[in-house]
Amino acid sequence: MIKYFIGIDLGTSNIKGVLIDNRGTVVAKGKVATELIRFDGGKVEFSSERSYELLTTVIKNLIAQLPHKPYIEAISLSGATGNTVLLDDKGTPLCNAISWMDDRSVSDESLTIPFMADDEIYQITGWPWFRGFPLAHLYWLKNNRQDIYVNAPKVCMNITYLYHRLCGAYAVDHSTATTFYLQNQQTRSWHKPYLDWLGLNENQLPALLSSGTVIGQITRSASAETGLSTETKVILGSFDHPSAARGCGVLKEGDLLLSCGTSWVGFYPVNDRDKAIKNKLLSDPFLSPHGPWGALFSIPRIGNEVQKYVDTKYSSEKSVSERFIKFNNDPASIDIMTKISVSIKENIDTLADTGFIANKIYMVGGPSESPVWPELLRQITGLAIETPEIGSYAGALGSAFIAQESVNKI
Repeated sequence: MIKYFIGIDLGTSNIKGVLIDNRGTVVAKGKVATELIRFDGGKVEFSSERSYELLTTVIKNLIAQLPHKPYIEAISLSGATGNTVLLDDKGTPLCNAISWMDDRSVSDESLTIPFMADDEIYQITGWPWFRGFPLAHLYWLKNNRQDIYVNAPKVCMNITYLYHRLCGAYAVDHSTATTFYLQNQQTRSWHKPYLDWLGLNENQLPALLSSGTVIGQITRSASAETGLSTETKVILGSFDHPSAARGCGVLKEGDLLLSCGTSWVGFYPVNDRDKAIKNKLLSDPFLSPHGPWGALFSIPRIGNEVQKYVDTKYSSEKSVSERFIKFNNDPASIDIMTKISVSIKENIDTLADTGFIANKIYMVGGPSESPVWPELLRQITGLAIETPEIGSYAGALGSAFIAQESVNKI
Protein backbone atom coordinates (compact mmCIF):
# COMPACT_ATOMS: atom_id res chain seq x y z
CA MET A 1 0.00 0.00 0.00
CA ILE A 2 1.31 3.44 -0.93
CA LYS A 3 1.58 5.73 2.07
CA TYR A 4 1.06 9.45 1.77
CA PHE A 5 2.16 12.41 3.86
CA ILE A 6 0.80 15.94 4.13
CA GLY A 7 2.93 19.00 4.84
CA ILE A 8 1.40 22.37 5.65
CA ASP A 9 2.99 25.83 5.49
CA LEU A 10 1.02 28.28 7.63
CA GLY A 11 2.04 31.45 5.85
CA THR A 12 1.10 35.02 6.66
CA SER A 13 -0.75 35.46 3.35
CA ASN A 14 -1.64 31.88 2.47
CA ILE A 15 -1.97 28.43 3.99
CA LYS A 16 -0.26 26.05 1.57
CA GLY A 17 -0.21 22.28 1.53
CA VAL A 18 1.46 19.46 -0.37
CA LEU A 19 0.70 15.77 -0.48
CA ILE A 20 3.64 13.43 -1.17
CA ASP A 21 3.89 9.67 -1.58
CA ASN A 22 6.40 7.44 0.18
CA ARG A 23 8.96 8.12 -2.56
CA GLY A 24 8.84 11.83 -1.75
CA THR A 25 7.05 12.73 -4.98
CA VAL A 26 4.59 15.62 -4.83
CA VAL A 27 1.21 14.30 -6.02
CA ALA A 28 -1.00 17.23 -4.98
CA LYS A 29 -0.67 20.80 -3.78
CA GLY A 30 -2.96 23.70 -3.01
CA LYS A 31 -3.49 26.84 -0.98
CA VAL A 32 -6.08 29.20 0.46
CA ALA A 33 -5.66 32.85 1.40
CA THR A 34 -5.50 33.77 5.07
CA GLU A 35 -7.91 36.30 6.53
CA LEU A 36 -6.14 38.99 8.54
CA ILE A 37 -8.18 41.57 10.44
CA ARG A 38 -6.64 45.06 10.51
CA PHE A 39 -7.57 47.80 12.96
CA ASP A 40 -6.52 51.39 13.47
CA GLY A 41 -3.25 51.85 15.30
CA GLY A 42 -1.45 49.07 13.44
CA LYS A 43 -3.33 46.22 15.12
CA VAL A 44 -3.36 43.00 13.08
CA GLU A 45 -5.30 39.97 14.28
CA PHE A 46 -7.01 36.88 12.92
CA SER A 47 -9.50 34.30 14.10
CA SER A 48 -7.83 31.08 15.23
CA GLU A 49 -11.06 29.19 14.65
CA ARG A 50 -11.21 30.52 11.10
CA SER A 51 -7.56 29.54 10.55
CA TYR A 52 -8.52 25.98 11.49
CA GLU A 53 -11.39 26.04 8.99
CA LEU A 54 -8.98 27.22 6.29
CA LEU A 55 -6.54 24.46 7.27
CA THR A 56 -9.24 21.80 6.92
CA THR A 57 -10.13 23.24 3.49
CA VAL A 58 -6.54 22.82 2.31
CA ILE A 59 -6.36 19.26 3.64
CA LYS A 60 -9.64 18.21 2.01
CA ASN A 61 -8.62 19.80 -1.29
CA LEU A 62 -5.33 17.89 -1.29
CA ILE A 63 -7.08 14.58 -0.68
CA ALA A 64 -9.67 15.34 -3.38
CA GLN A 65 -6.95 15.70 -6.05
CA LEU A 66 -6.22 11.98 -6.01
CA PRO A 67 -8.55 9.64 -7.95
CA HIS A 68 -8.82 7.35 -4.92
CA LYS A 69 -9.00 8.18 -1.24
CA PRO A 70 -5.36 7.98 -0.12
CA TYR A 71 -4.19 6.66 3.23
CA ILE A 72 -2.47 9.60 4.90
CA GLU A 73 0.18 8.23 7.23
CA ALA A 74 1.08 11.54 8.86
CA ILE A 75 0.63 15.30 8.73
CA SER A 76 3.00 18.02 9.92
CA LEU A 77 2.64 21.79 10.22
CA SER A 78 5.28 24.46 9.75
CA GLY A 79 4.92 28.14 9.14
CA ALA A 80 5.35 31.80 9.91
CA THR A 81 4.82 31.90 13.64
CA GLY A 82 5.02 34.57 16.32
CA ASN A 83 1.22 34.77 16.57
CA THR A 84 -0.21 34.80 20.10
CA VAL A 85 -3.43 33.24 21.35
CA LEU A 86 -4.99 32.67 24.80
CA LEU A 87 -7.16 29.57 25.31
CA ASP A 88 -9.68 28.50 27.94
CA ASP A 89 -9.64 25.12 29.67
CA LYS A 90 -11.42 23.52 26.69
CA GLY A 91 -8.92 24.90 24.18
CA THR A 92 -11.28 27.58 22.88
CA PRO A 93 -9.70 30.95 21.97
CA LEU A 94 -10.50 33.73 24.41
CA CYS A 95 -9.69 36.38 21.80
CA ASN A 96 -8.40 36.75 18.28
CA ALA A 97 -4.82 35.70 17.67
CA ILE A 98 -2.40 38.64 17.58
CA SER A 99 -0.32 38.51 14.40
CA TRP A 100 3.45 38.93 14.33
CA MET A 101 2.69 41.88 12.04
CA ASP A 102 0.77 43.66 14.81
CA ASP A 103 2.32 46.99 15.81
CA ARG A 104 0.47 47.76 19.06
CA SER A 105 3.55 46.96 21.13
CA VAL A 106 6.23 48.23 18.75
CA SER A 107 5.83 51.94 19.54
CA ASP A 108 5.62 51.38 23.31
CA GLU A 109 9.12 52.27 24.52
CA SER A 110 8.18 51.29 28.08
CA LEU A 111 7.79 47.70 26.93
CA THR A 112 11.21 46.42 27.96
CA ILE A 113 12.33 43.60 30.19
CA PRO A 114 13.69 45.54 33.16
CA PHE A 115 16.12 42.92 34.42
CA MET A 116 17.65 41.92 31.07
CA ALA A 117 19.68 43.82 28.48
CA ASP A 118 18.82 43.40 24.83
CA ASP A 119 21.99 41.43 24.07
CA GLU A 120 21.18 38.98 26.87
CA ILE A 121 17.70 38.42 25.43
CA TYR A 122 19.41 37.68 22.12
CA GLN A 123 21.77 35.15 23.71
CA ILE A 124 18.90 33.36 25.42
CA THR A 125 16.23 33.33 22.74
CA GLY A 126 18.36 33.36 19.59
CA TRP A 127 16.55 36.42 18.21
CA PRO A 128 17.23 40.10 18.91
CA TRP A 129 14.61 41.76 21.11
CA PHE A 130 11.67 42.93 19.02
CA ARG A 131 8.47 44.28 20.53
CA GLY A 132 6.23 42.75 17.88
CA PHE A 133 6.37 39.09 18.92
CA PRO A 134 4.63 36.99 21.61
CA LEU A 135 6.74 38.08 24.59
CA ALA A 136 5.62 41.65 23.87
CA HIS A 137 2.07 40.58 22.95
CA LEU A 138 1.72 38.83 26.30
CA TYR A 139 3.01 41.83 28.22
CA TRP A 140 0.50 44.01 26.37
CA LEU A 141 -2.33 41.57 27.16
CA LYS A 142 -1.27 41.43 30.79
CA ASN A 143 -1.53 45.22 31.05
CA ASN A 144 -4.53 45.81 28.81
CA ARG A 145 -6.69 42.66 28.88
CA GLN A 146 -6.54 41.44 32.46
CA ASP A 147 -10.08 40.12 32.04
CA ILE A 148 -8.85 37.31 29.80
CA TYR A 149 -5.15 37.20 30.66
CA VAL A 150 -5.62 36.03 34.23
CA ASN A 151 -8.23 33.48 33.13
CA ALA A 152 -6.23 31.79 30.39
CA PRO A 153 -5.26 28.22 31.34
CA LYS A 154 -3.32 27.91 28.07
CA VAL A 155 -1.00 30.47 26.46
CA CYS A 156 0.46 29.59 23.09
CA MET A 157 0.92 30.44 19.43
CA ASN A 158 -1.71 29.73 16.81
CA ILE A 159 0.16 26.70 15.46
CA THR A 160 -0.24 24.99 18.85
CA TYR A 161 -3.97 25.72 18.76
CA LEU A 162 -4.15 24.01 15.34
CA TYR A 163 -2.26 20.98 16.63
CA HIS A 164 -4.69 20.80 19.54
CA ARG A 165 -7.64 20.90 17.15
CA LEU A 166 -6.13 18.06 15.12
CA CYS A 167 -5.02 15.69 17.86
CA GLY A 168 -5.78 17.14 21.29
CA ALA A 169 -2.14 17.81 22.23
CA TYR A 170 -0.60 21.11 23.33
CA ALA A 171 2.93 21.11 21.92
CA VAL A 172 5.47 23.16 20.00
CA ASP A 173 8.85 22.31 18.49
CA HIS A 174 12.08 24.08 19.46
CA SER A 175 12.41 25.80 16.07
CA THR A 176 8.90 27.26 16.15
CA ALA A 177 9.23 28.13 19.84
CA THR A 178 12.11 30.48 19.04
CA THR A 179 9.62 33.09 17.83
CA PHE A 180 7.69 32.80 21.11
CA TYR A 181 10.63 34.51 22.88
CA LEU A 182 10.03 32.45 26.03
CA GLN A 183 12.38 29.56 25.23
CA ASN A 184 16.02 29.38 26.31
CA GLN A 185 17.32 28.19 22.96
CA GLN A 186 20.50 26.67 24.37
CA THR A 187 18.85 24.64 27.17
CA ARG A 188 15.73 23.99 25.07
CA SER A 189 13.47 24.81 28.00
CA TRP A 190 11.08 27.59 28.96
CA HIS A 191 12.99 30.48 30.48
CA LYS A 192 11.64 30.92 34.02
CA PRO A 193 12.64 34.59 34.54
CA TYR A 194 10.49 35.57 31.55
CA LEU A 195 7.59 33.46 32.78
CA ASP A 196 7.84 35.05 36.22
CA TRP A 197 7.87 38.53 34.66
CA LEU A 198 4.67 37.70 32.80
CA GLY A 199 3.06 35.92 35.75
CA LEU A 200 2.91 32.62 33.86
CA ASN A 201 3.81 29.05 34.79
CA GLU A 202 4.98 26.18 32.62
CA ASN A 203 1.64 24.38 32.95
CA GLN A 204 0.08 27.14 30.88
CA LEU A 205 2.54 26.61 28.02
CA PRO A 206 2.74 23.83 25.44
CA ALA A 207 5.17 20.96 25.76
CA LEU A 208 8.57 21.80 24.23
CA LEU A 209 9.64 18.97 21.90
CA SER A 210 11.89 18.33 18.91
CA SER A 211 10.83 18.75 15.30
CA GLY A 212 9.63 15.40 14.01
CA THR A 213 8.06 14.31 17.32
CA VAL A 214 4.78 12.39 16.99
CA ILE A 215 2.36 14.16 19.35
CA GLY A 216 -0.80 12.17 18.67
CA GLN A 217 -3.29 10.97 16.10
CA ILE A 218 -6.22 12.68 14.42
CA THR A 219 -9.23 12.85 16.74
CA ARG A 220 -12.67 11.70 15.65
CA SER A 221 -13.93 15.26 15.35
CA ALA A 222 -10.88 16.33 13.32
CA SER A 223 -11.30 13.24 11.14
CA ALA A 224 -14.81 14.34 10.25
CA GLU A 225 -13.61 17.89 9.60
CA THR A 226 -10.55 17.03 7.50
CA GLY A 227 -11.21 13.66 5.88
CA LEU A 228 -8.11 12.22 7.55
CA SER A 229 -8.13 8.85 9.29
CA THR A 230 -8.05 8.64 13.08
CA GLU A 231 -4.86 6.61 12.50
CA THR A 232 -3.09 9.54 10.82
CA LYS A 233 -0.17 10.68 12.97
CA VAL A 234 0.31 14.35 13.84
CA ILE A 235 3.95 15.42 13.83
CA LEU A 236 5.68 18.62 14.93
CA GLY A 237 7.24 20.62 12.10
CA SER A 238 9.38 23.75 12.33
CA PHE A 239 9.58 27.47 11.63
CA ASP A 240 8.83 28.24 7.97
CA HIS A 241 12.31 29.04 6.60
CA PRO A 242 14.03 25.98 8.12
CA SER A 243 11.17 23.94 6.69
CA ALA A 244 11.71 25.44 3.24
CA ALA A 245 15.44 24.68 3.57
CA ARG A 246 14.59 21.02 4.19
CA GLY A 247 12.27 21.05 1.19
CA CYS A 248 15.06 22.36 -1.08
CA GLY A 249 17.93 20.32 0.35
CA VAL A 250 19.69 23.38 1.79
CA LEU A 251 21.30 21.43 4.62
CA LYS A 252 25.00 22.27 4.84
CA GLU A 253 27.37 25.20 5.17
CA GLY A 254 27.95 26.92 1.84
CA ASP A 255 24.26 26.71 0.91
CA LEU A 256 22.00 29.78 0.97
CA LEU A 257 18.22 29.71 0.79
CA LEU A 258 16.48 32.94 -0.21
CA SER A 259 12.85 32.67 0.86
CA CYS A 260 10.70 35.40 -0.71
CA GLY A 261 7.41 35.87 1.08
CA THR A 262 5.90 38.56 3.29
CA SER A 263 9.49 39.10 4.41
CA TRP A 264 12.53 38.16 2.34
CA VAL A 265 14.80 35.92 4.37
CA GLY A 266 18.27 34.54 3.74
CA PHE A 267 18.89 31.21 5.50
CA TYR A 268 22.40 29.79 6.01
CA PRO A 269 23.04 26.38 7.61
CA VAL A 270 25.85 26.97 10.12
CA ASN A 271 27.66 24.50 12.35
CA ASP A 272 28.30 26.96 15.18
CA ARG A 273 25.40 28.86 16.80
CA ASP A 274 27.82 31.42 18.23
CA LYS A 275 28.80 32.38 14.69
CA ALA A 276 25.20 33.41 14.02
CA ILE A 277 24.89 35.30 17.32
CA LYS A 278 28.22 37.09 16.83
CA ASN A 279 27.01 38.41 13.48
CA LYS A 280 23.60 39.52 14.80
CA LEU A 281 21.69 36.97 12.74
CA LEU A 282 18.52 35.20 13.80
CA SER A 283 19.34 31.76 15.15
CA ASP A 284 17.26 28.62 14.61
CA PRO A 285 17.88 25.11 16.01
CA PHE A 286 17.28 23.62 12.51
CA LEU A 287 19.03 20.19 12.44
CA SER A 288 20.91 20.54 15.74
CA PRO A 289 22.03 18.85 17.94
CA HIS A 290 22.98 16.32 15.22
CA GLY A 291 23.43 18.83 12.41
CA PRO A 292 23.76 22.53 11.67
CA TRP A 293 21.88 25.46 13.16
CA GLY A 294 20.18 27.97 10.92
CA ALA A 295 21.37 31.60 10.65
CA LEU A 296 18.91 34.06 9.12
CA PHE A 297 18.93 37.64 7.90
CA SER A 298 15.65 39.33 7.08
CA ILE A 299 14.24 42.22 5.08
CA PRO A 300 10.96 42.46 6.99
CA ARG A 301 7.60 42.87 5.27
CA ILE A 302 9.11 43.75 1.88
CA GLY A 303 6.69 41.35 0.21
CA ASN A 304 3.79 43.32 1.65
CA GLU A 305 5.17 46.54 0.21
CA VAL A 306 5.47 44.96 -3.23
CA GLN A 307 1.96 43.54 -2.93
CA LYS A 308 0.51 46.97 -2.08
CA TYR A 309 2.33 48.52 -5.05
CA VAL A 310 1.06 45.81 -7.40
CA ASP A 311 -2.52 45.99 -6.12
CA THR A 312 -2.57 49.77 -6.48
CA LYS A 313 -0.87 50.21 -9.84
CA TYR A 314 -2.48 47.24 -11.58
CA SER A 315 -5.87 47.35 -9.87
CA SER A 316 -7.66 47.00 -13.21
CA GLU A 317 -6.51 43.39 -13.36
CA LYS A 318 -8.93 41.10 -11.51
CA SER A 319 -6.61 38.29 -10.34
CA VAL A 320 -3.42 38.52 -8.30
CA SER A 321 -1.55 36.42 -10.88
CA GLU A 322 -2.54 38.79 -13.68
CA ARG A 323 -1.36 41.77 -11.63
CA PHE A 324 2.05 40.19 -11.09
CA ILE A 325 2.34 39.35 -14.78
CA LYS A 326 1.88 43.06 -15.45
CA PHE A 327 4.39 43.91 -12.71
CA ASN A 328 6.99 41.49 -14.09
CA ASN A 329 6.70 42.93 -17.60
CA ASP A 330 6.54 46.60 -16.68
CA PRO A 331 9.93 48.38 -17.18
CA ALA A 332 8.98 50.69 -14.30
CA SER A 333 9.06 47.70 -11.95
CA ILE A 334 12.77 47.13 -12.51
CA ASP A 335 13.64 49.94 -10.10
CA ILE A 336 11.79 48.18 -7.28
CA MET A 337 13.26 44.80 -8.13
CA THR A 338 16.74 46.27 -8.35
CA LYS A 339 16.46 48.01 -4.98
CA ILE A 340 15.49 44.75 -3.25
CA SER A 341 18.15 42.75 -5.08
CA VAL A 342 20.85 45.26 -4.11
CA SER A 343 19.76 44.97 -0.48
CA ILE A 344 20.09 41.18 -0.71
CA LYS A 345 23.58 41.54 -2.22
CA GLU A 346 24.66 43.91 0.56
CA ASN A 347 23.62 41.37 3.18
CA ILE A 348 25.39 38.53 1.36
CA ASP A 349 28.60 40.55 0.86
CA THR A 350 28.70 41.72 4.49
CA LEU A 351 28.26 38.16 5.74
CA ALA A 352 30.84 36.81 3.29
CA ASP A 353 33.40 39.03 5.00
CA THR A 354 32.66 37.22 8.28
CA GLY A 355 32.90 33.71 6.87
CA PHE A 356 29.39 33.03 5.59
CA ILE A 357 30.11 31.70 2.12
CA ALA A 358 27.31 31.22 -0.39
CA ASN A 359 28.17 29.03 -3.37
CA LYS A 360 24.77 29.59 -4.95
CA ILE A 361 21.33 30.87 -4.02
CA TYR A 362 18.32 28.57 -3.83
CA MET A 363 15.40 30.95 -4.41
CA VAL A 364 11.85 30.02 -3.36
CA GLY A 365 8.58 31.87 -2.93
CA GLY A 366 6.38 33.69 -5.43
CA PRO A 367 9.15 35.87 -6.97
CA SER A 368 11.16 32.71 -7.77
CA GLU A 369 8.43 31.80 -10.28
CA SER A 370 8.83 35.15 -12.07
CA PRO A 371 10.69 35.27 -15.41
CA VAL A 372 12.47 38.44 -14.24
CA TRP A 373 13.44 38.26 -10.54
CA PRO A 374 15.90 35.31 -10.60
CA GLU A 375 17.87 36.65 -13.57
CA LEU A 376 18.06 40.15 -12.11
CA LEU A 377 19.23 38.73 -8.79
CA ARG A 378 21.88 36.65 -10.60
CA GLN A 379 23.19 39.72 -12.39
CA ILE A 380 23.36 41.83 -9.22
CA THR A 381 24.77 39.24 -6.81
CA GLY A 382 27.02 37.44 -9.27
CA LEU A 383 25.87 34.11 -7.87
CA ALA A 384 24.16 31.22 -9.61
CA ILE A 385 20.45 31.16 -8.86
CA GLU A 386 18.62 27.86 -8.57
CA THR A 387 14.81 27.94 -8.52
CA PRO A 388 13.57 24.56 -7.25
CA GLU A 389 10.48 23.34 -9.08
CA ILE A 390 8.49 23.31 -5.84
CA GLY A 391 8.75 27.13 -5.77
CA SER A 392 6.45 28.79 -3.28
CA TYR A 393 5.50 25.41 -1.76
CA ALA A 394 9.00 24.69 -0.41
CA GLY A 395 7.95 25.19 3.22
CA ALA A 396 5.02 22.81 2.85
CA LEU A 397 7.27 20.24 1.16
CA GLY A 398 9.81 20.48 3.98
CA SER A 399 7.04 19.87 6.47
CA ALA A 400 5.91 16.80 4.50
CA PHE A 401 9.51 15.52 4.56
CA ILE A 402 9.58 15.97 8.35
CA ALA A 403 6.44 13.85 8.61
CA GLN A 404 7.85 11.17 6.32
CA GLU A 405 11.23 11.01 8.03
CA SER A 406 9.59 10.79 11.44
CA VAL A 407 7.40 7.84 10.42
CA ASN A 408 10.33 6.07 8.75
CA LYS A 409 12.20 6.17 12.08
CA ILE A 410 9.40 4.44 13.97
